This record gives sequence, structure tokens and C-alpha cells, in this order.
Amino acid sequence: AYDLVSSVDNLFQFRSVQIARDIYRQPLPCRLILPLYRESLCDRLFWPQFLEFMAHNDDLTDQVYFAADQSLLEDLDRVERAHLQGLIDRDFRLALTGAADLDFDLAALRRQNVRLVLLPTPMFPDGVTSAGAPYPATDFARLIDRHGMTLIIDDLQSEDDLLKVMDNGGQYGAGPLFGGYRPLGDDLLAKILPRGTQAPSAQASSAHATGA
Repeated sequence: AYDLVSSVDNLFQFRSVQIARDIYRQPLPCRLILPLYRESLCDRLFWPQFLEFMAHNDDLTDQVYFAADQSLLEDLDRVERAHLQGLIDRDFRLALTGAADLDFDLAALRRQNVRLVLLPTPMFPDGVTSAGAPYPATDFARLIDRHGMTLIIDDLQSEDDLLKVMDNGGQYGAGPLFGGYRPLGDDLLAKILPRGTQAPSAQASSAHATGA
């Protein structure tokens, strides 16, 4: 069973890059997040071949990110760490996914070339507060940015979710509310919110003007 799973993961690892290669035959103003399979990462036979394959696709370094779960990045063994470093040394970037908590070592993530931090909507901003972090959610977003990473709030389901994220410094998001990853701002709000609903910036200006 292990060999079958490993073989399938290795096949998907190669195939995802081939699909990205095909997509970017024409210039596109978007980036792709590709899977990073642990079974492939720890495979001593497969991974050197994959790194050689990626060396021939180094023009994708600005186009793709490899998604890595928090649990993977925090629990690498010696072989996995060396294999991942090979990918990092070729300037490929990671996207942290599958966050189980907010106890991030941001400096360590930066050394692992993590450039995107994807959090599910329930974890931001409420998760920051419930985790007992010594800083508010707005500071958490700034810390992510200060370490050269971009915070993306995933799975935004409602207008309330969107407003709460923007009120707490979230600048990028995705979800059923409006589709794929994009900047959060007044232009997006104007397309989504019911007519007459004020954006957070407008609400703040109104409260300041009334002395609230």
C-alpha cells in the first residue's frame, strides 16, 4: 500500500508541474499553488529526479508556489529537510496551508521560503484572539507582512466574514463569496455588499465624524 501511495503521489507531483508548464505557455496574470506531497519529499529515489526536472523548469519560480501543511514544515526529518532545501535553493517558494494553530515561528517559515500563509476564515481574526496571542489580529497581519510573507484568508463565505477580515488588516482572500484569491478592498466590496452598506473605511470615517 505504501509503494502504491508513493507512486501515485510521485506521479501527481510531476503532473502538477507539467500542467503549470502548459498553462504558462501564454502569459497569465496569476499564480498557481501546486501540491507538495510528503511521500514524494521523503522518497530518496524520486526526489533527486524531481529536482532535476524542476531545474529545467526554473522559469516557473515566479509563477508557482508549493503548498506545504504546517504539520509538515514543523516536523521535517533530516532527509525531508535536505530535500526541501534543494527545492528552496532553486528559488521555488512555498505556501503554508493546513494551519492547525497560530503558533508560528515566522523567522523559520521565512528561511523555508514560505511566501504565502493561507488561513481558513475561522482562524482570522477570531483564532488570533482565542489562541491567546500577545497581539491583536491587526498586528498579526503586519507581522506576516514584515517577514516578507502574504496573509491570505481562505473560504470567505459571507459579507460579515469579509468585513471582519478587512477590519483586522486582512488584505487578500478567497472563497465562495467571490471566487479565487484577490486583493480585498473597496472595489470588491462595491460588487458584493448590498447597496447602501458602508465599507469599513467609510464606517470608521463616519464614526470619527460623529465622535463615536
